[in-house]
Amino acid sequence: MFLECWKWLSRAVFPRRCVFCKELVGSDLEFCGACAREFDAIKNERVIRFDYGEPYFDACVAMFCYASPVSDAIRDFKFRNKWAYAATLAYFISSVIIENYADSKIDCLMFVPERDKRVKHSEMLAACVSKSLNIPFVCGLVKLKLNQKQHKLNLQNRLENIKGAYALKDPGFAKGRTVLLIDDIVTTGSTLNECSRVLKLGGASKVLCATIAATADPNKKS
Repeated sequence: MFLECWKWLSRAVFPRRCVFCKELVGSDLEFCGACAREFDAIKNERVIRFDYGEPYFDACVAMFCYASPVSDAIRDFKFRNKWAYAATLAYFISSVIIENYADSKIDCLMFVPERDKRVKHSEMLAACVSKSLNIPFVCGLVKLKLNQKQHKLNLQNRLENIKGAYALKDPGFAKGRTVLLIDDIVTTGSTLNECSRVLKLGGASKVLCATIAATADPNKKS
């Protein structure tokens, strides 16, 4: 009873705002109806493949194209310390997973690791997805080097920049497992493919990837 009263009071004092347009929303909502009506227009319809070398992930899906209002919320989450947005953004990842991978028996969920950030955005998203879908959450990958930011590079430099950047914490953990790999955005797919390569070399039977958004042009910097 006390907890429910506290939740009511906190929402009255600190009312929720839409993570996309910042308008006030109902107490149980994270986005407003006006923004929700825009989602169909930016729903990702592109099949995400890795066309720049040997593909290692078995499938990759994204809920949206990287466009406003979703792109604005992702930037706020990653670069403006809006960490509370994680649950809402993870909701969309969970939705696209249910839509596309419902028939797959997923053994565990991992994320693309970050080494040089105090706040691990992909880990936050993955933790929320794990809780939502009741999939075991594993910090199975580590980042080995501080390479350049992928979003600042062209296609060829992205491919070179990411080589050898990741490894498995436990070399035998992935063996025979279907792994769900989470990240925020997919552009060329080079980061997800490199992580998938490491997982496949570790014996993973299948790697399925899911993100919030995909850039419309795989050669465009985002």
